[in-house]
Amino acid sequence: MSIHLFLRPIPTEGGRGGLRGGFGRGRGCGGGFTPVDGPPVFSPDYVPVLGEIVADVENTLIKPSAGQKKAPTDALMPQRPGFGTQGRKVMLWANSFPLAFKDDVQLHRYSVNILPGDERSKVPTGKKMKRVVQLLLDDHFPGKKLEIASDFKSNLISATKLELNDAGTLRASELVNYLTSTGAGALLSSKDETIQGLNIVIGHTPEAAIGILSVGSSKHFRLATAEKMDLGGGLTALQGFFFSVRAATARVIVNVQVKNAAFYKEGPLELLADH
Repeated sequence: MSIHLFLRPIPTEGGRGGLRGGFGRGRGCGGGFTPVDGPPVFSPDYVPVLGEIVADVENTLIKPSAGQKKAPTDALMPQRPGFGTQGRKVMLWANSFPLAFKDDVQLHRYSVNILPGDERSKVPTGKKMKRVVQLLLDDHFPGKKLEIASDFKSNLISATKLELNDAGTLRASELVNYLTSTGAGALLSSKDETIQGLNIVIGHTPEAAIGILSVGSSKHFRLATAEKMDLGGGLTALQGFFFSVRAATARVIVNVQVKNAAFYKEGPLELLADH
């Protein structure tokens, strides 16, 4: 088998809708159908404050169209008239959290291409491909495990520049500046690539953990501690979590959700067939 590296929760008020240095290795998240011991989700002493920068950007974006009436030939999508100043303000809690960056955060992206060793071999997929990428990181970058993240398929994201030909440099500050811009013509060609890189970074730890089962790139289930529910027919439901990086007004957020999934029960195949 040959491996080639190629050059190539947020509080909101009134209805308004970090990476620091290396990537680190945190504990995987898990959950169950019943409450478990652990830190509280909401702190009773926490006083949420609406972000002034977000409010200013939102108000600036809708100001040019405020009070304008649309002609019958205009697009059918109605314009938002404003965020409102009358009535009683209510505090809404969303299942997302701001992702904070240092000003100098840069992500170096590298492409991984796995080729078969001979004509009779096949390119590995799934767990085999993941294992090949793990061996690549262990054998060639043993001292940079806290600085390199991977999707265990075709991408490496490094917090420091490696002695390889990279496929580009992603700057978090450029993404934040773009999301904060109020210019109608503001564009950022690397927006999707930067968000993809951030998703690879936050998803690396649960995907690399031995005791966590990852389904796709965003859904993760801690097998040992997750609460289980018997569904019958040899199936068991586990409760895990889903998260993804999203672009929002004047900020980057991480959306977190609880996810349930059905799995076959562990054990001999003959016992499963009896169900």
